[in-house]
Amino acid sequence: MSNAEIFHEAAAAGEIEKVKALLSMDKCLVNSLNKDGMSPLQQACFRGHVNTVEYLLENGADVNSKDPKQGYTSLMFAGLAGNLDIVEMLLQHGARTNYTNSVGRTAAQMAAFVGNHRVVTLINNFVEKEEVDRYTMSTTPSDLKLHPKVAYLLYRLIIGLNISPIKVFLMMESNLPTSFGSRGDSSDASSTLLGSYRSIVHVLEDLGSRYFTPHQTHEALALKFHLFACCFRRAGEFYESLTGNATNEPKENSKENPARSPLRGLIREFLRGTDPHGLPLALGQEKFLRQVIASFGHQESTLWRYVVNQIGPVKLGYSPTALSILRNAISGQGPVLLDSDASSEPCTICGDGPECGKEFSIKLCHNCKEVGYCSVKCQRLHWFTHKQYCPILKKNHDAMERSQKKLVQTKSAS
Repeated sequence: MSNAEIFHEAAAAGEIEKVKALLSMDKCLVNSLNKDGMSPLQQACFRGHVNTVEYLLENGADVNSKDPKQGYTSLMFAGLAGNLDIVEMLLQHGARTNYTNSVGRTAAQMAAFVGNHRVVTLINNFVEKEEVDRYTMSTTPSDLKLHPKVAYLLYRLIIGLNISPIKVFLMMESNLPTSFGSRGDSSDASSTLLGSYRSIVHVLEDLGSRYFTPHQTHEALALKFHLFACCFRRAGEFYESLTGNATNEPKENSKENPARSPLRGLIREFLRGTDPHGLPLALGQEKFLRQVIASFGHQESTLWRYVVNQIGPVKLGYSPTALSILRNAISGQGPVLLDSDASSEPCTICGDGPECGKEFSIKLCHNCKEVGYCSVKCQRLHWFTHKQYCPILKKNHDAMERSQKKLVQTKSAS
């Protein structure tokens, strides 16, 4: 067996040490083809070997090479496999999303064909890192200038699949140093999301305008940028109202500790439930999101009109929520399904979950089994309002189970 054959087998099996050893002896192996015309990178992508893919890319693997038989690229193989980490890695290394195979399908279309909708969303909503990094340059106008740390966190948020406002607020809190908010200490403000919220809002608005021009129109990204801009603005204004000004000095009579949990009051406001089922509506998240939609600056957008038509008939307090409609519209997954299993839905609080590329299970409330959480932290955040509606949800859940059992028994008897 030749070194090339051994190298291809190692790449396909994810044997990273063997790949390193062989490639150190012969750099030409990185873009060699096997008898089927596949490159080592394509095989590693299809098998889902993240470390091997990363090493091959770092050592000159051609990210856009096609196999001569079917015209598949590495991105197509990764899309078929459904590995989000590999798909993102390929996109970061310049994988072309518009390349088609022998039957005229792109990587996103191939992923959609096999049901990997998270991959489709990631590909269709991908933004190159340089798009955000350019706001860290010294020549950038002061109102658009970002600290490199802030730019990195903002970029991770932009290319993520989670658009929940609560996720944005929790991310802003987790980024704060312990000294943030101390009297007279503003040294760390420029490197935090909360301290830089004004610049972030301007950057997101600038990005949104760039993605809605006659030459480049990406309605989903423009709407996503607008949503995030509104989230950062709301959080920043809330914090300033809490501290009394924009210089991080707490009010003397403030009941909250801004340095410890500056956005906790805002998060509770967004989560507070309303009748009849305790959904986070009324004066909180639902009202905010409907205002976000109404304030979108491109109301000629087809996607915006679709969202408005979906939300318009829904009364406050009922499903589908504005968040679920926006999530599906931006991801391109169509109308919201109201009969899906709660355990397959994102976390009720932060929006993380299987549909956002997070590989963990959602734990349902042990009592009502109608509300799901990704962590104990999110469950505790929600308890202040869920405890009021948990018995109501349990009653509805039990009634639904009895109805389903009766239906099954009726079908069995017939």
